[in-house]
Amino acid sequence: MTQILFILAILPLVFGDYDHELSEDIFQYSRAAYCSADIIERWDCEPCQRHKNILRLQVFHNDSADAQGYCGYDIENNRVILAIRGSVSTKNYINDLNYFKMDYPGCKKCGVHNQFYKTYLNLANNLLACAYTLHNDVPDAPIWVTGHSLGAAQAVFAALEVKALLGVDTFGGFIIYGTPRIGNDEFAAFVEQELGKNVYRVVRDRDIFQHAPTQTINNFTHFANEIFYDEKMENFKVCSGREDTQCAGKYFWTWQWKLDHHLYYFKQCSGCTLQGCDNL
Repeated sequence: MTQILFILAILPLVFGDYDHELSEDIFQYSRAAYCSADIIERWDCEPCQRHKNILRLQVFHNDSADAQGYCGYDIENNRVILAIRGSVSTKNYINDLNYFKMDYPGCKKCGVHNQFYKTYLNLANNLLACAYTLHNDVPDAPIWVTGHSLGAAQAVFAALEVKALLGVDTFGGFIIYGTPRIGNDEFAAFVEQELGKNVYRVVRDRDIFQHAPTQTINNFTHFANEIFYDEKMENFKVCSGREDTQCAGKYFWTWQWKLDHHLYYFKQCSGCTLQGCDNL
Protein backbone atom coordinates (compact mmCIF):
# COMPACT_ATOMS: atom_id res chain seq x y z
CA MET A 1 0.00 0.00 0.00
CA THR A 2 2.85 2.41 0.84
CA GLN A 3 4.39 1.87 -2.61
CA ILE A 4 1.02 2.47 -4.27
CA LEU A 5 0.53 5.71 -2.38
CA PHE A 6 4.02 6.89 -3.33
CA ILE A 7 3.37 6.10 -7.00
CA LEU A 8 0.15 8.11 -6.81
CA ALA A 9 2.11 10.98 -5.29
CA ILE A 10 4.69 10.98 -8.08
CA LEU A 11 3.15 13.40 -10.50
CA PRO A 12 3.22 14.06 -14.23
CA LEU A 13 5.52 16.79 -15.46
CA VAL A 14 2.95 19.47 -14.66
CA PHE A 15 1.09 19.73 -11.36
CA GLY A 16 -0.94 22.72 -10.31
CA ASP A 17 1.24 25.79 -10.90
CA TYR A 18 4.54 23.85 -10.88
CA ASP A 19 5.83 22.85 -14.30
CA HIS A 20 8.87 20.57 -14.64
CA GLU A 21 9.89 21.89 -18.06
CA LEU A 22 9.54 25.50 -16.97
CA SER A 23 11.60 24.79 -13.84
CA GLU A 24 14.40 23.25 -15.92
CA ASP A 25 14.19 26.30 -18.19
CA ILE A 26 14.50 28.76 -15.29
CA PHE A 27 17.40 26.66 -13.95
CA GLN A 28 19.50 27.82 -16.92
CA TYR A 29 19.45 31.41 -15.65
CA SER A 30 20.66 30.14 -12.27
CA ARG A 31 23.47 28.19 -13.91
CA ALA A 32 24.59 31.26 -15.87
CA ALA A 33 25.07 33.15 -12.60
CA TYR A 34 28.07 30.88 -11.89
CA CYS A 35 29.92 32.14 -14.98
CA SER A 36 32.53 34.85 -14.68
CA ALA A 37 31.24 38.41 -14.91
CA ASP A 38 32.78 38.99 -18.35
CA ILE A 39 31.17 35.84 -19.75
CA ILE A 40 27.78 36.87 -18.38
CA GLU A 41 28.18 40.36 -19.84
CA ARG A 42 28.88 38.81 -23.27
CA TRP A 43 26.11 36.27 -22.61
CA ASP A 44 28.40 33.66 -24.10
CA CYS A 45 28.01 30.46 -22.12
CA GLU A 46 26.44 27.03 -22.48
CA PRO A 47 23.33 27.78 -20.36
CA CYS A 48 23.08 31.19 -22.07
CA GLN A 49 22.25 29.40 -25.31
CA ARG A 50 18.85 28.44 -23.95
CA HIS A 51 17.90 32.10 -23.72
CA LYS A 52 19.88 33.83 -26.43
CA ASN A 53 18.26 37.26 -26.41
CA ILE A 54 18.84 38.87 -23.02
CA LEU A 55 18.64 42.65 -23.18
CA ARG A 56 19.58 45.36 -20.67
CA LEU A 57 21.90 42.89 -18.97
CA GLN A 58 23.68 44.09 -15.82
CA VAL A 59 26.16 42.03 -13.79
CA PHE A 60 27.02 42.89 -10.19
CA HIS A 61 30.06 41.54 -8.37
CA ASN A 62 31.27 42.40 -4.89
CA ASP A 63 34.86 41.42 -4.17
CA SER A 64 34.75 41.76 -0.39
CA ALA A 65 31.94 39.21 -0.03
CA ASP A 66 32.70 37.36 -3.28
CA ALA A 67 29.04 37.79 -4.20
CA GLN A 68 27.64 37.93 -7.71
CA GLY A 69 24.30 38.29 -9.44
CA TYR A 70 22.79 39.69 -12.60
CA CYS A 71 19.53 40.95 -14.01
CA GLY A 72 18.22 41.36 -17.52
CA TYR A 73 15.23 41.18 -19.81
CA ASP A 74 14.59 37.98 -21.77
CA ILE A 75 12.74 39.42 -24.74
CA GLU A 76 11.75 36.09 -26.30
CA ASN A 77 10.05 34.88 -23.12
CA ASN A 78 9.06 38.36 -21.89
CA ARG A 79 10.70 37.84 -18.50
CA VAL A 80 12.69 40.07 -16.21
CA ILE A 81 15.33 37.83 -14.59
CA LEU A 82 17.20 38.20 -11.31
CA ALA A 83 19.70 35.41 -10.73
CA ILE A 84 22.25 35.09 -7.92
CA ARG A 85 25.33 32.87 -7.81
CA GLY A 86 26.00 30.20 -5.22
CA SER A 87 29.24 29.45 -3.36
CA VAL A 88 32.46 29.17 -5.35
CA SER A 89 35.26 30.26 -3.02
CA THR A 90 36.80 29.55 0.36
CA LYS A 91 35.35 32.83 1.61
CA ASN A 92 31.86 31.69 0.59
CA TYR A 93 32.25 28.28 2.22
CA ILE A 94 33.53 29.74 5.50
CA ASN A 95 30.62 32.17 5.59
CA ASP A 96 28.18 29.34 4.82
CA LEU A 97 29.33 27.58 8.00
CA ASN A 98 28.69 30.60 10.20
CA TYR A 99 25.36 29.52 11.68
CA PHE A 100 24.71 32.53 13.88
CA LYS A 101 21.45 34.35 13.26
CA MET A 102 20.64 38.02 12.92
CA ASP A 103 17.33 39.85 12.97
CA TYR A 104 15.56 40.21 9.64
CA PRO A 105 14.19 43.75 9.21
CA GLY A 106 10.45 44.25 8.99
CA CYS A 107 9.60 40.90 10.51
CA LYS A 108 9.02 40.50 14.24
CA LYS A 109 11.10 37.71 15.83
CA CYS A 110 12.47 36.66 12.42
CA GLY A 111 16.02 35.37 12.59
CA VAL A 112 18.08 34.54 9.50
CA HIS A 113 21.52 33.12 8.76
CA ASN A 114 23.68 36.20 9.27
CA GLN A 115 26.18 35.52 6.49
CA PHE A 116 23.56 34.59 3.90
CA TYR A 117 21.87 37.92 4.53
CA LYS A 118 25.06 39.97 4.79
CA THR A 119 26.32 38.49 1.52
CA TYR A 120 23.04 39.41 -0.14
CA LEU A 121 23.24 43.00 1.13
CA ASN A 122 26.36 43.50 -0.99
CA LEU A 123 24.20 43.01 -4.10
CA ALA A 124 20.81 44.20 -2.91
CA ASN A 125 20.81 47.85 -3.97
CA ASN A 126 22.02 47.13 -7.49
CA LEU A 127 19.69 44.17 -8.06
CA LEU A 128 16.65 46.04 -6.78
CA ALA A 129 17.48 49.15 -8.80
CA CYS A 130 17.83 47.02 -11.92
CA ALA A 131 14.52 45.24 -11.23
CA TYR A 132 12.79 48.57 -10.66
CA THR A 133 14.11 50.07 -13.89
CA LEU A 134 13.28 47.04 -16.02
CA HIS A 135 9.82 46.78 -14.51
CA ASN A 136 9.13 50.42 -15.40
CA ASP A 137 10.42 49.87 -18.94
CA VAL A 138 8.56 46.59 -19.56
CA PRO A 139 5.73 46.56 -16.99
CA ASP A 140 3.97 43.61 -18.61
CA ALA A 141 7.04 41.37 -18.16
CA PRO A 142 6.78 39.20 -15.03
CA ILE A 143 9.81 39.11 -12.74
CA TRP A 144 11.49 35.75 -12.07
CA VAL A 145 13.98 35.35 -9.22
CA THR A 146 16.24 32.31 -9.04
CA GLY A 147 19.46 30.89 -7.64
CA HIS A 148 21.16 27.70 -6.52
CA SER A 149 22.67 26.91 -3.10
CA LEU A 150 23.90 30.14 -1.46
CA GLY A 151 22.39 31.90 -4.46
CA ALA A 152 19.02 30.35 -3.61
CA ALA A 153 19.23 31.65 -0.04
CA GLN A 154 20.03 35.16 -1.30
CA ALA A 155 17.25 34.90 -3.89
CA VAL A 156 14.74 34.52 -1.04
CA PHE A 157 15.77 37.91 0.32
CA ALA A 158 15.70 39.40 -3.18
CA ALA A 159 12.20 38.06 -3.86
CA LEU A 160 10.90 39.47 -0.58
CA GLU A 161 12.35 42.89 -1.35
CA VAL A 162 11.16 42.91 -4.97
CA LYS A 163 7.68 42.06 -3.71
CA ALA A 164 7.83 44.86 -1.13
CA LEU A 165 9.10 47.33 -3.76
CA LEU A 166 6.95 46.42 -6.74
CA GLY A 167 4.09 44.25 -5.45
CA VAL A 168 3.38 40.54 -5.67
CA ASP A 169 1.52 40.91 -8.97
CA THR A 170 4.83 41.57 -10.68
CA PHE A 171 6.01 38.00 -10.03
CA GLY A 172 6.07 35.38 -12.72
CA GLY A 173 7.53 32.98 -10.21
CA PHE A 174 10.29 32.25 -7.79
CA ILE A 175 12.10 28.94 -8.28
CA ILE A 176 15.23 28.07 -6.32
CA TYR A 177 17.40 24.96 -6.27
CA GLY A 178 19.36 23.17 -3.53
CA THR A 179 18.32 25.71 -0.92
CA PRO A 180 19.85 25.51 2.57
CA ARG A 181 17.78 26.39 5.61
CA ILE A 182 17.76 30.17 5.92
CA GLY A 183 16.04 31.14 9.16
CA ASN A 184 13.76 30.28 12.04
CA ASP A 185 10.05 29.37 12.16
CA GLU A 186 8.99 33.00 12.19
CA PHE A 187 11.00 33.71 9.05
CA ALA A 188 9.60 30.62 7.32
CA ALA A 189 6.07 31.83 8.12
CA PHE A 190 6.97 35.29 6.82
CA VAL A 191 8.19 33.88 3.48
CA GLU A 192 5.03 31.80 3.14
CA GLN A 193 2.84 34.77 3.96
CA GLU A 194 4.60 37.25 1.68
CA LEU A 195 5.39 35.05 -1.32
CA GLY A 196 2.85 32.23 -0.95
CA LYS A 197 2.29 30.09 -4.01
CA ASN A 198 4.90 32.03 -5.97
CA VAL A 199 7.68 30.03 -4.26
CA TYR A 200 9.04 26.65 -5.36
CA ARG A 201 11.95 25.14 -3.47
CA VAL A 202 13.31 22.39 -5.72
CA VAL A 203 15.28 19.55 -4.08
CA ARG A 204 17.04 16.65 -5.74
CA ASP A 205 16.62 13.53 -3.61
CA ARG A 206 19.59 13.40 -1.15
CA ASP A 207 21.00 16.90 -1.75
CA ILE A 208 23.38 17.46 1.15
CA PHE A 209 23.00 21.22 1.44
CA GLN A 210 19.25 21.23 1.79
CA HIS A 211 19.96 19.70 5.22
CA ALA A 212 22.23 22.56 6.30
CA PRO A 213 22.17 24.08 8.79
CA THR A 214 20.62 21.14 10.60
CA GLN A 215 17.44 21.75 12.57
CA THR A 216 19.30 21.08 15.81
CA ILE A 217 21.65 24.01 15.14
CA ASN A 218 20.09 27.26 16.29
CA ASN A 219 16.54 26.21 15.29
CA PHE A 220 16.81 26.63 11.54
CA THR A 221 13.90 25.41 9.42
CA HIS A 222 12.78 25.42 5.78
CA PHE A 223 9.74 27.23 4.49
CA ALA A 224 7.04 25.26 2.64
CA ASN A 225 6.50 24.55 -1.09
CA GLU A 226 9.20 21.89 -1.43
CA ILE A 227 9.28 20.15 -4.81
CA PHE A 228 11.00 16.84 -4.15
CA TYR A 229 12.57 14.94 -7.06
CA ASP A 230 13.83 11.40 -7.26
CA GLU A 231 17.53 10.74 -7.87
CA LYS A 232 17.23 10.86 -11.67
CA MET A 233 15.02 13.96 -11.53
CA GLU A 234 12.43 12.27 -13.70
CA ASN A 235 9.56 12.35 -11.19
CA PHE A 236 8.62 14.81 -8.50
CA LYS A 237 6.35 15.19 -5.53
CA VAL A 238 4.73 18.34 -4.20
CA CYS A 239 5.46 18.11 -0.47
CA SER A 240 3.42 19.03 2.55
CA GLY A 241 4.53 21.64 5.07
CA ARG A 242 8.06 22.75 5.84
CA GLU A 243 9.97 19.57 6.69
CA ASP A 244 7.97 16.76 5.05
CA THR A 245 9.36 13.40 6.22
CA GLN A 246 8.05 11.81 3.02
CA CYS A 247 10.29 14.12 1.00
CA ALA A 248 13.88 15.26 1.64
CA GLY A 249 13.16 15.16 5.37
CA LYS A 250 13.17 11.37 5.27
CA TYR A 251 16.97 11.45 4.92
CA PHE A 252 17.76 12.20 8.54
CA TRP A 253 21.25 10.70 8.83
CA THR A 254 24.31 12.44 7.43
CA TRP A 255 25.52 9.28 5.71
CA GLN A 256 22.39 9.39 3.54
CA TRP A 257 23.24 12.78 2.03
CA LYS A 258 25.06 13.19 -1.29
CA LEU A 259 27.15 16.06 -2.60
CA ASP A 260 26.58 15.19 -6.26
CA HIS A 261 22.84 15.52 -5.69
CA HIS A 262 23.58 19.16 -4.88
CA LEU A 263 25.97 19.80 -7.74
CA TYR A 264 23.84 18.26 -10.49
CA TYR A 265 20.19 19.11 -11.16
CA PHE A 266 18.18 18.06 -14.21
CA LYS A 267 21.18 15.91 -15.21
CA GLN A 268 23.26 19.07 -15.64
CA CYS A 269 26.00 20.70 -13.63
CA SER A 270 24.51 23.47 -11.53
CA GLY A 271 27.34 25.73 -12.68
CA CYS A 272 28.44 27.44 -15.86
CA THR A 273 29.31 24.40 -18.01
CA LEU A 274 28.13 20.85 -18.62
CA GLN A 275 31.69 19.50 -18.41
CA GLY A 276 31.66 19.25 -14.62
CA CYS A 277 31.28 21.07 -11.37
CA ASP A 278 34.91 21.44 -10.36
CA ASN A 279 34.49 25.18 -9.85
CA LEU A 280 31.68 24.79 -7.30
